[in-house]
Amino acid sequence: MTTSLWTGTVRFDDADHDNEEALGVVLARCTMNNLNHLADSCGQVLIASPPAANGDGVLRQSDTLEPTLVAEYGPFPLRIKPDASSYVVRVRLRARLGTAGTVPVFVVLHTSRMSAPSQVVDTTQSHVEEFSLTSTTSAWLTPIGANTLQLGPSWLESGNVDRATLSQLSSGAPQAVKTAEATISVIASESVAKRDVEITGFYAAEFLGV
Repeated sequence: MTTSLWTGTVRFDDADHDNEEALGVVLARCTMNNLNHLADSCGQVLIASPPAANGDGVLRQSDTLEPTLVAEYGPFPLRIKPDASSYVVRVRLRARLGTAGTVPVFVVLHTSRMSAPSQVVDTTQSHVEEFSLTSTTSAWLTPIGANTLQLGPSWLESGNVDRATLSQLSSGAPQAVKTAEATISVIASESVAKRDVEITGFYAAEFLGV
């Protein structure tokens, strides 16, 4: 849950922060709101895989021209907005090819109870982001879309998992809470030639208020 007042940052003119400018209540509250929101955003890191040298990453040798699961991260709990959708997750992908060419790579945010990731790669959906991998040298890739992965209420409901509460562990009373757990899958989709894909870095963070 966000700790900022307006679930997002508030933009002001630079002159409002000049040395001789009076500090009013509204400006002070908005400044604290922005600090809280930025702290929340930075604090919700889901995955942080540091850059690896070529050959030391997650390598998947492709023996098929069908979508291939290269890596999977999770499961991890998602925070839920008041409208029952998840907060936006933004990702960064560092990767390379074994041989030169062009391979579309899809990053899919999904629950464990959704259909197989290779069957839900649809870039028109809010839970899928596409990258284009073209080099044999590792680099952080630029997303093709807006890079705002999000699950709607229907997806989240399918991924609810019962978790034991402290009361259940201490007294034996059958109590549990439901949490929405998700996984991020990285899928390579090669249709021309069989090329190896290596992930040499991955990062995902949840942005509260978005």
